[in-house]
Amino acid sequence: MKRTVFYIILIATLFACRHEKEVDYPVLSVDITRLNTPSVFDIFEKVEIIPLETTDNSLLGNIFGIAFYNNHYYITDLKGESLFCFDEHGKFVRKIGMTNS
Repeated sequence: MKRTVFYIILIATLFACRHEKEVDYPVLSVDITRLNTPSVFDIFEKVEIIPLETTDNSLLGNIFGIAFYNNHYYITDLKGESLFCFDEHGKFVRKIGMTNS
């Protein structure tokens, strides 16, 4: 009986192991030494330069961040002591924050 069960398991194992067809997939080569730098126009639809008005009150040092909200540009300096507000055309509106450095 043990021999019959062994042969049944052996035959079932042999039939279960079938040879799959080998599929020839295309090989893609990538040159990692060549850098592909995207253009600014690949990322943005439009690039616009708006010169900011320069006054004694609106002189900027090192810019930390810029945000556009309600048709105004808000610019913070690196020290985070002041927030400069300009309208959508670059005209200085006001300075928010400390006045002394």
